[in-house]
Amino acid sequence: MASKRKSKGSSRAVKCAFYLITVFIAIVGWFVLSELYSHGYITPNAFAADASIELSLFFPFIVFSYLLAKGEKLKNIVKDLGLSRKKLTAKNLLIGVLLFGLILLIEFLIGLFTTVTGIQLPTNVSTVLAGMPIYFLVFTFLIAPIDEEILFRGFLVPKLTAMADNLFFAATHRESRAISEGIGITSSALLFALPHLLTYASWSEFAAAFAFGIIAGYFFNRYKSLYTTISAHMLVNFLTIASMSLL
Repeated sequence: MASKRKSKGSSRAVKCAFYLITVFIAIVGWFVLSELYSHGYITPNAFAADASIELSLFFPFIVFSYLLAKGEKLKNIVKDLGLSRKKLTAKNLLIGVLLFGLILLIEFLIGLFTTVTGIQLPTNVSTVLAGMPIYFLVFTFLIAPIDEEILFRGFLVPKLTAMADNLFFAATHRESRAISEGIGITSSALLFALPHLLTYASWSEFAAAFAFGIIAGYFFNRYKSLYTTISAHMLVNFLTIASMSLL
């Protein structure tokens, strides 16, 4: 995803720290959760919540571990992912709010379509989240958007775009670059939507996540700031949780 750099990569200590945490989350964390659940120390809802949190935390650590293993310096990884301090501006956060507004508009149009046609688009979000512990809902609002945006927008969008360039195009003309970016955004949005389908068993959630992935991918490519998509993602999740609590 990033251009080759002649400077040396991050120190061995930094790499080892990320590797160890990644392994812990992927293997030790899952083993501990499985053991606690199998012996009845945690409820099914708590197990589902903790497993989801573990998977979410795994996303950014596997990204950083992979890029560190490729020889990237930590500060360059942060920059390439759109997480540098330079990108944390009021303008980019405001753009995130506008992105959130666009998502609300799409949801309004879907609601209008349902009202006019009488075609219901069922969703299982409230059912799935209803029995989850409070800490999971807080995590879903505050932390999960950061984890998911690092993987699906910051890493996968440029990575899949580069792969499309290498496979199909010379990547020298503006037209071919635009097509490659479209492939990267669409592929990332599809990968983002699939876990939502598996989690909620609802094609409505798949479609909503896919639409968000397309729009967020475009905004990330346009402004090169992950803070834009993170802020929008947080607002979307907060609205979902808040509306569920009012039902």
